[in-house]
Amino acid sequence: MIAGGLSNREIAEELFIAHSTVRWYIRQIYNKLGAEDRDHAIVIAGQLGLHMQDESSDEDTLTRTIKNLPTQLNDFVGREQELRDLFAYAHNPNIRLISIIAPGGMGKSRLAIALAEYIGANATNTNQENDQLFHDGIYFIDLTSIEDQVEFIIPTIAEGLDYRFQQDGRDLKQQLLQYLQSKNLLLILDNFEHLLDKATIVSDILEYAPNIQIIVTSRERLRLTFETVYNIVGMTFQDNRITEAFLESDAASLFLQSARRIKSDFEFDPHEMYSLWRICGLVGGMPLGIILAASWVDTLSLGEIADEIVRSIDFLSSNVRDIPQRQKSIRAVFQNTWQRLSEPEQNILMKLSVFRGGYTREASEKIAGASFPILQSFISKSLIWHDKQHRYRMHNLLRQFAEHQLLTVGDIEITQQAHCGYFGEKLSGLRSQLRGREQLSALDSIEQDIENIRAGWYHAVKQEAIDLIEDYLKSLYYFFSMRSRINEGIELFSFAITSLTETSVTSNKRPLLGRVLARQGSLVHRLGHYEQAKQLLETALNVLEKAEAKDEVAFILNNLADVTCSLGDYNKAVQLIEEGLAIFQQLEDEWSIASTLNNLSVGFYRIGDLNQAEATCKRSLVISKRLDDQHGVATSLVNLGAFAHDLGKLDEAKYYYQASLNICEKLHDRHGIAAALTNLGRTSYMQREYEEGKDYCEESLSLCRNLGDLWGTTAALINLGDNVCRLGELQLARQYFRDAMQTAQNIEAYPLMVEILVSMLELLVIEEKYEKACKLLTSIPYSTFKDVETDNRIENIKLTLKEKLPGTLIAHREPFELPPIDTIIEQVFTL
Repeated sequence: MIAGGLSNREIAEELFIAHSTVRWYIRQIYNKLGAEDRDHAIVIAGQLGLHMQDESSDEDTLTRTIKNLPTQLNDFVGREQELRDLFAYAHNPNIRLISIIAPGGMGKSRLAIALAEYIGANATNTNQENDQLFHDGIYFIDLTSIEDQVEFIIPTIAEGLDYRFQQDGRDLKQQLLQYLQSKNLLLILDNFEHLLDKATIVSDILEYAPNIQIIVTSRERLRLTFETVYNIVGMTFQDNRITEAFLESDAASLFLQSARRIKSDFEFDPHEMYSLWRICGLVGGMPLGIILAASWVDTLSLGEIADEIVRSIDFLSSNVRDIPQRQKSIRAVFQNTWQRLSEPEQNILMKLSVFRGGYTREASEKIAGASFPILQSFISKSLIWHDKQHRYRMHNLLRQFAEHQLLTVGDIEITQQAHCGYFGEKLSGLRSQLRGREQLSALDSIEQDIENIRAGWYHAVKQEAIDLIEDYLKSLYYFFSMRSRINEGIELFSFAITSLTETSVTSNKRPLLGRVLARQGSLVHRLGHYEQAKQLLETALNVLEKAEAKDEVAFILNNLADVTCSLGDYNKAVQLIEEGLAIFQQLEDEWSIASTLNNLSVGFYRIGDLNQAEATCKRSLVISKRLDDQHGVATSLVNLGAFAHDLGKLDEAKYYYQASLNICEKLHDRHGIAAALTNLGRTSYMQREYEEGKDYCEESLSLCRNLGDLWGTTAALINLGDNVCRLGELQLARQYFRDAMQTAQNIEAYPLMVEILVSMLELLVIEEKYEKACKLLTSIPYSTFKDVETDNRIENIKLTLKEKLPGTLIAHREPFELPPIDTIIEQVFTL
């Protein structure tokens, strides 16, 4: 059994005797043979004829190669990249000490075991140069048992190597080093973090034994010269979106494996995909967290498991009897680490728990008092890490643990207040940059800290800290608008509106409430909810007119004009815009003047004054360029493209649209990207480049649907239908027009409904259904169409119908004699 490579413990299990009994027998064998260790004993036994060396199969070689490896009852899941990396390190002669570093519960030990198995399984597949690599074995030594007896590290390593100390006057360390001096082996030392004061034994072994390589698992770096640090983090999963591929991720696979072990008939319900994704995210991909979460599948749904994790990390615990106490709960894992920190370190780590989604060195110092050396110390202890964006991050479960400690000592309120104030000051300082030449960097800066900013906003609102909310409000609105994160903005502003109106709206709260309502109305309009937007804006106007807040009144008038224009009352829209423009001119607010001129140009366009529209838009463009307001430039360019389009300057229109698209892509403005794509699709249609137009519109449609932009979705569907219609896909075109009509009906966008009717008319003419086309034409009011392209389309249809149906009266409705919406929709769905 000794020659077969079995460890003392494995022999004990094989013979059903005590481990101590095996050790006694082996000492007797060494004494009888005069041997120093196992290998020496095997050689002497062979020389005496007591043991015959048989030719070994590859499997026997593998058995002899790996010693003391704990038996694993479950298959190893995932970590393929980590295994490949570590395997390469293990075969690199220049890397002799590898430290696998991670917080508790991250699967360091399991990865080390899998690595040992992987190296053993691939021992015969290495090149000739590495044939002798680790020919004396791979030894796995668990150091957990000597947590309170660090002086036993040398005897524990010796025992793991099956080396028996000699009573010859040499000290234990000297004997161990001399024994290892000629060995060629891989030594895996598991759970080293509590023995850091004795880490020099690792250096001594590496210096004394040139053919030994050591892999250490630890929660903290050893800080040795030879050390190559390999940090591991949570298991992979798609943390920004959910697709079917998510189920193949390491984290999801481990959860499903663990769930089936707990509940043999467990079957994953695809409807719980989001809940599983939440669980993996909440535990940050931590293997122990995933396993503990899965242990509840026999009593709770996945959604309930996720909710419980949010409620408390104490939910992540197990009553299984045969696992170490330190692994029975997430709290136990972190408690062990917590107790090793000094009091000042604990105070700083607690305060760092207020951050969400990472933080900068400056923020950590100002809010938590964390100096650079402290941050570096926390990194070495696997408490935080430094990412590729040069931001510090803490694992979410550890953050929850530390936050609970902060709550326990009673410092959470003052720390949250400092956090809220810091990010409020940051947003206030970025306000001017968002309207000028540093726009992109300001947007990126907010995006990096959006989770912290969101937390700060909620804290300020809950405290009804009016000045702090004001610090956040305008910059947040610009960010959500320019980055097309409309739903997020609506959620945050809705929370504020609800909170501010739950108690009595005092005179000092009223202006703030009006400002929040105004920005909520603006964002709601962007999604196509026009009546709701109108109501919010009118309420805000009523509040702020009384407060004599001129700039806010002008802002509201501008946004009310947007809504009015979307509902088809173009003359009223122009009137509102001109009122707002006059106020901004009085206030000499150039940025707002440029924005309002842009809106005014659209108003002129809608009432059919193309020359005035183009001139007004160019005035806006000049101001935006002078301010270096790229968002404003992009908006002007897309509008100039529309005007050039209707003037028949299609190449010029395409140039403007492409220029706008380039800027919007740089700014990550998805609404702007979608608008440019839809317009490019329209221009391609007019140039008879239907395949190209189809591609543009399909991309725009996907974007608009993801954004929840109903107006944009409808416009993309109309233009997509027009392009595929010309490609001969008539039924598909009809379906796109019907889908567009349904969406337009939902948002009561009458101008878009009329555009759909014109497109349906062209489809009927192509299908040679002239009588139906005549009937549909009577539903379209002439006065609604003031843009050149639509007028031309209708006139061409009328000419075709007169040619195909001579003697038939070809006409459409008189101005404003519109049939009920339901009547029009019914016609479209029956064509």
